[in-house]
Amino acid sequence: MPTPNGPRCPRKTIVATSLALVLGATASGEGTREWISFDASPPGTAPTVENIAQMSSASKSVFHVELHGMWVQNKTIPGTTQTMQSVSLASNGALATSAVGLPELPGIPLRLACTQFRSDGGFSGESLQIVPLEQVVLDNYNIFPAQPQNGLDETGGDGEDQFYFDADFYETTTTPFPNEQARVLSGFHFNRSIPGVSCVATCMQSIPASRKLIVNTSFECTVLFEGQGASRLDLSPRAAAMFDLNYDNAPTWWQLNLAALNMNADLGDYLIVTANKYVNELWPLIQQKTERGLRVTIITTESLGSGFDHVDVKDAITNWYGGCDNKFEAYVLLIGDVDEMPMHIDPVRSLPSDHYYVCIEDELYPSCELGRYSVDSEQDLQEQIAKTMTYSETPLMFSSHYERSLLAAHEQESKNYVECIEDIASKDYWGYNPSFALYSGRDNTSTTAAVIADIQDTHYGLVLYRGHGWQFMWGDDWNILNEELMDTDVAGLTNGRYTPIMVAVACGNSHIDEVDDCIGETWMEGAQNGAVAHIGSIRSSSTKPNHHFARAFHTYYWSGYRLCVGEMMQDAWLTARMQSSSQSNAEKNIYMSQLLGDPELRPWQQSPFSLQLRELPQFVVGPNDYTFELDLEDLEFEPTDAMLMVLVNGEPMGFLRFDANGQADITLDLDSDSTVVLRARSELANAVDARYESDVDGGDTSCPADLDGNGQVEVDDLLQMIASWGGSQADLNGDGTTDVDDLLIMLGAFGPCS
Repeated sequence: MPTPNGPRCPRKTIVATSLALVLGATASGEGTREWISFDASPPGTAPTVENIAQMSSASKSVFHVELHGMWVQNKTIPGTTQTMQSVSLASNGALATSAVGLPELPGIPLRLACTQFRSDGGFSGESLQIVPLEQVVLDNYNIFPAQPQNGLDETGGDGEDQFYFDADFYETTTTPFPNEQARVLSGFHFNRSIPGVSCVATCMQSIPASRKLIVNTSFECTVLFEGQGASRLDLSPRAAAMFDLNYDNAPTWWQLNLAALNMNADLGDYLIVTANKYVNELWPLIQQKTERGLRVTIITTESLGSGFDHVDVKDAITNWYGGCDNKFEAYVLLIGDVDEMPMHIDPVRSLPSDHYYVCIEDELYPSCELGRYSVDSEQDLQEQIAKTMTYSETPLMFSSHYERSLLAAHEQESKNYVECIEDIASKDYWGYNPSFALYSGRDNTSTTAAVIADIQDTHYGLVLYRGHGWQFMWGDDWNILNEELMDTDVAGLTNGRYTPIMVAVACGNSHIDEVDDCIGETWMEGAQNGAVAHIGSIRSSSTKPNHHFARAFHTYYWSGYRLCVGEMMQDAWLTARMQSSSQSNAEKNIYMSQLLGDPELRPWQQSPFSLQLRELPQFVVGPNDYTFELDLEDLEFEPTDAMLMVLVNGEPMGFLRFDANGQADITLDLDSDSTVVLRARSELANAVDARYESDVDGGDTSCPADLDGNGQVEVDDLLQMIASWGGSQADLNGDGTTDVDDLLIMLGAFGPCS
């Protein structure tokens, strides 16, 4: 690896005439996938992408990339005996070219936050430059051609997805393919107000006529940015974690002070769009969001007019978003089935879509998180809110089910559903080390009854199904016994408080607009059964992007950061889009994906612990300074990662961050009828919020000389009176002045208050 500021390493090329001789492995057998290691790394080692911040600037981001190995699989051209090689990278590969019928080569996807950007949004492949440091040249590699992913017959015939092979290109091309050093996946866009671009850096080239494969096993990659400088991002610790997870050049932003930790923890915003009849049932959720420091806004559909439609709803969301101070803490919750709360229409295929409601700054990338309670009665909503509150406010403190994940897959081999969940279960996760139960659909034990019984009796924090599905079921024929898992099976669950996050990576499980209670809605019904959140597709969805999404979702879920479920879903889809060979198919899937439930819900990945405050002060009438202290004895994170919301009679008085000593200070001027609520929470830690509620002590009538409110009149009260001499703050007899008459009253009351 080159040193950040030192001379560039000379390129080293290894010419391999025999792969077995150089790398110690070969690919053999139709359909057999072999791992070819370049540095003795174990199978499945993903490429390493490191942002070299010291070599970067506001106008460029520099990366060092290492390829540790690749997968090789032999494939036969249909109707022939000709065998070709398909190559791919582990985990985070994407296609370096979209040229159908020509060699399909993987590349390195880069999701970049633009430190500078042009006003016209311009960005092209010429903005990326690659300098190879080490290469391997492999002989006898006839790279399998990329195939249609969009339902078109590339040969001009009437069929769909016909195999396409440009034989002339393979026989006559003697120069490396592709010539481009980068493929732009998405030009300039805004994602949660962050300017960004996505591209794929070329790491392999094929010389088709001579059957050679050139692999840059180590290279330096520079991405150039032009135009105006980006605005500084003030990030809370949780938003900073999300930023670091999502952008490959995050270290450059931190080095340039374009990204900075905002330890004052700006308030966030939470919008609820609902019919007026549901407001009473929403109160527990409104109270929780307010106490967590979110400013809750309610827009009633009645206020949109009697003939309101999806355009009016989006206009209302857009207007609200324009007034949000913190774009990283912005959430939208829709209430009601589609007859009360319509879906929008996506701009690509004109299909119903909730996602498009939050595409405010960009037609694909979201500006905030979005969820829906698709309910048809006040009782239905009340039960689902109760389930949300139970999960968040009173989780099970000693249960290992949060660390368990159930994965089920359709048995169809050609779609690789089972292979997808096997990839998920075999991966090492950075934050948590979950245990997995797999139901492949390919053996007699993978039955619908077994899955339902396992969810009901063993319990899981996360359940994912990967396969075919539609409005009321997992299926068609998800296992070799030709069974489905139906909405009626879900309705019969009695899993009590063990409500998982349910992810159905299948077609139509959230088909809420044309049927009454699809299976996704059934998962959500009830107060203590089914799931606490459901992710599913509104319509049919494409297979390969779904595979990428399923893997990416688990990466975010087990990342070690307490991201909310809305973020996990959206970020996993944007990651899947980068890794998909057909971006149009991936974009359709993004628009079709829907979250049923609270978008700000933060899943538990292990049994949580409770935040605790030390002995609380006594709240008394009048202006007083109060200090609150975290109990640090069993604290599992830095005190500065915890915050405290203080409310008086339901109104926020302060949103405080604890200092390094676990203390937070505030001045409160309280009336005798005041009620004080304290809620301490952490942005990152696996901790349950600490909530305290206290009425103000009426000490102004029973013990007026007790100025500091500690239950007794003593020297401290006397000193406070002397400091107030001549003023009115220690006026005990009500004449407006602190004088000797008040001193006599205090001396007569010395001792404990009665």
